[in-house]
This record gives sequence, structure tokens and C-alpha cells, in this order.
Amino acid sequence: MQAVSIIFEAPEGVGGDLLGLVISRSWHNFSCRITSESGDCVFLKPEMTAIPRQMSAGIPSGQVQTFEQALDFEKIDLSRAHGPLAIINSRYAVEVDSEILLQIAGDSAGVEVLEFTGGASYYDELLRAGGNGQVLGYRRSYHARALPAALPDTWPKLLLIGAPVRHIFAGGSLPASFDEFVALCRRRDVPVRSWSASGHALDLAEPDGLLEYFFQIAPCLPGSRPTNGDLRRSSGVSLRGAVTVEQGSQMGKDVVGVGPLFLGEGCKIGSNAFLSGCIIGPDAEVPANAVLRRQVWLRSGATASGSTAATRTAVRAGVGQGYRRWPPFSYARSGKRIFDFLFALGTMALLAIVFPAIAAAIKFTSKGPIFYRHARQGLRGREFKCLKFRTMITNAFEIQQDLQSINEVDGPQFKIQDDPRVTTVGHFLRATNLDELPQFLNVLAGQMSIVGPRPSPDGENQMCPSWRDARLSVRPGITGLWQVSRSVERRNDFQEWIRYDKEYVHRMSFLRDLTIIGKTVKLMLGRFLVLFQGSREGNDQAT
Repeated sequence: MQAVSIIFEAPEGVGGDLLGLVISRSWHNFSCRITSESGDCVFLKPEMTAIPRQMSAGIPSGQVQTFEQALDFEKIDLSRAHGPLAIINSRYAVEVDSEILLQIAGDSAGVEVLEFTGGASYYDELLRAGGNGQVLGYRRSYHARALPAALPDTWPKLLLIGAPVRHIFAGGSLPASFDEFVALCRRRDVPVRSWSASGHALDLAEPDGLLEYFFQIAPCLPGSRPTNGDLRRSSGVSLRGAVTVEQGSQMGKDVVGVGPLFLGEGCKIGSNAFLSGCIIGPDAEVPANAVLRRQVWLRSGATASGSTAATRTAVRAGVGQGYRRWPPFSYARSGKRIFDFLFALGTMALLAIVFPAIAAAIKFTSKGPIFYRHARQGLRGREFKCLKFRTMITNAFEIQQDLQSINEVDGPQFKIQDDPRVTTVGHFLRATNLDELPQFLNVLAGQMSIVGPRPSPDGENQMCPSWRDARLSVRPGITGLWQVSRSVERRNDFQEWIRYDKEYVHRMSFLRDLTIIGKTVKLMLGRFLVLFQGSREGNDQAT
């Protein structure tokens, strides 16, 4: 996919200075980041970056192309690639899911206009209303998606021109006005569709967008590690955390800087200043004794008395907690999967004789299939069919609606003692947890883990977005911290479920997994002894 990066409708004043800072530091190489469910990402590196002519002051010559009424496309060979042409509004740093991009771009024979709603976790809510406006219910969505939308009034964040119609721009120009562009497409019978897509867009002409970009996205760029240049500083200066310092920066006495911190080329920091999470622009001057927290401080222009600084406090944009990530070769990312596979393989070999015995008992004592398959959500919300030995009658779910009034647990779960839907063999399998043995097949398939949060369906994960993202950061487990630690107190089970699942994700380790497996084996043996003793006492009374 070819990409062209353009800044449309350049802002004036501080907004223009912010974009100038982005361009002059080559951060414009990141215009669109394409992410996947696995957390991997690629960057659409533009073949050309264009800005309005009035913004060209201070930008290194030859780095970008400038334009006024139209953008010249003659320097771009549109025939080289077969995919769509991506035109990115470089005023914004865009992050979009790869599935969305493939879904929309795909085999498009027209122009696709994309605006973005939501953050990196793609969380939003849909309300269902009746004819009189009464709210009937809602449903939360945690997955990337795109819905048809009205055409915007100005240039969108991202524009995809399908491969079959790329030729309409070959050797020509792109109008500076979006209305003119749409009119051009319609004159040439090129369809234009607009989408509201899951994604994230940061306005780099606003301090809050630039700070969010600097703190979260810029460190992900290839080769963008913080480096300290020629910093001239006096005694008592203390710098902590990630601090990027460009050539010619100066610091007075007793300055304290807490990263992430960006000090532009030739900036001057006065004595006793305190800086935390700030961007100090090139040639900007921070006065002595200043206290700056999460601010962008720029040199906005020259006056008779010298330079003046333009500053604005920024509020960090909330993009949601999102899924937790681990390094590639950590236990959570790779070691755990190896352990799971070997453990499941060994267990299946040891219990090979048990499987056919349980299957025969189920088949000959009740009607229905041997296995129960239910859709559950696994790593990053991907659905899979969780396997169990069937322990209930075939129409158990329909009957559950009638039993809901006597549910004995809180939250989205359902559980009652002496459940009438459970079969005779099912009571034994549930009491000993043998009904969950088929889940070792899910482990071998990479859908589950030996130890992890309880596998749950989408309906149960609707309750709390942050809790959902935390527990779905890892594969669900056959056993887990909640299963071996719960108190089973009435109306307290859901709270413990949340607590123990989140605790496990944040404190996961190989030693903890072994401890949980050991406790699980102990609990299962204890349940077998209780059943055996109860059966023996019943036989003694009968005789």
C-alpha cells in the first residue's frame, strides 16, 4: 500500500508551531500505525509529505513538498503498487486495526473516507431503543469495526483510493479542498463512501495530542530511542527517567527534570525550574523558578525585546487501559505456552483410559452428545468452543430462564444447589471436576492455559471494560487463583472472581502456576475422599 502524508488546513499560532516541531524532528515518518489483535504493528511510511506553503518557514528545504491550491502528484509513481493509495492527513497521528483496513480497502473500486471513534481498545456502547424512544437495552462492543457514516465537511483523517481508480490521479493533482475532491470523484463516476471506524487519532496541532503522541507513540517508532545531546548544565541539575536532550540545550542551577521530557535544540532552562512530562521546543526559554507539569512550551515568535514563549497545559487523552503486554521471551508470552503444551500432553497420556470410561457413562445414562461445547472468550477476546463432558440435560439453557429467580450467586453467573438440570453422572463429574478434562484439548490447541482466569462468555464479560481487558490479556485456564482461593460466600462470589483474576494477571509467574496446580490437585483429592467416605457410610447404613 502506497502512502502520501499531507497536512490539510494548517492551523495558525501555537498549533502551527506544534506541527512544525513534529515535521522538523522527522516524527512525520509515522503517519499511520496499523495494529493487529496480537499487538504487533507496522507503520505506513509515506513516500511524500506535503504541507501548505504558509507553514514552510523553519522547515528544512527538500524535506517536504509545499502546495497552495493543489498538490502535485507527478513525483509519485502510482503504478508501482497494486494495493490502494492511502492519503493521510498528517495533522493527526492515526492508529487503526489491520482487520478494519483490510475490510474497507480490500477490493474497493472507489474512494473510502475514514474517520475514527474510540480509543486503542475500541470500546463503545450501542443502545437499543423502542419506537417511543424508550431504552430497551445496551450492548458493549470491544472489537474493531466500521459503520457507514455521512461524509465529513473537511478532509478526513485517512483516505483510501482503491487500486482500480488510482489512475485518476496519475500525473495530476489533488485539490486542496475536500469538497472539490469529492466533486472531482463524482465527475469521473468514482464512488465515495464514508466510514466511522474503530481507531485512534491524535491532533498534533493541540498540546494534549502532541503530548500523548510523544509519550505513547513516538517511543514505538523505529530508531526513536531517547538520546542525550550536548547538554550544558550547571551544578545541582537532576534528571530522572526518559529525557531526550537535543544539541545546544542549557540548564541553570538546581533544575529538576522528570521524564518523559523533551528538550529541543537550543532551549534554555532557568535556575530552580521544575519540569515533569513536558515538551520544550527549540530555542524556547523557560524562566527561573518555573514549575511546568505536562505542558508544551514553545518559542512562538520574535518581538522587539526578544523571544516570547507560548504555552498551554495539556490533559492527557484517555485511551483506555487496554490489554496488558509482556516482552516476547518472558514466561507470560512464551514460556507459559511451552509449559502448557507439555503439561497437557502428559496429562492426556496419563488419563487416556479415563476418557472413554466417562464418555460411555454419559452416553448410556442420558440422551444427548458426550461433549458440551460453549462459546467462550480467550486471549484478547477471541472466541473459541470450550469443551466439557456434558453434565446436564440437553435443554438446560431454556430451563435456566425459569430458574433465574432463585440464582444463588451474584454478578452474571448462575448457580443453585441441587440443580435439577444436572444428570446423575453429571453430579459426580462436577463434584470431582472431571467434567473439565476435555479442556486439555483446548490447551493443546492454544485456546486455553493450564492456569489462568476462568473462561467466560461474552455476556459475562460485558460487566466491566477495564476488568475484561485485564483478564483477557492472558489465555483462560482450566484452573486458576480464583478456583483455589474463593470463599464461596453467598452474594460475594463475583467480587472475588474479579479480585483473584486481576491479581493473577498482575502477579503471574511460573512458581505461582505450580502452586495453583498443587492446590488444585489437593482440592480434587479431597473431593474424591469426601465422595468415597459418603458412599461407604451409605453402604454401611444400608447393611
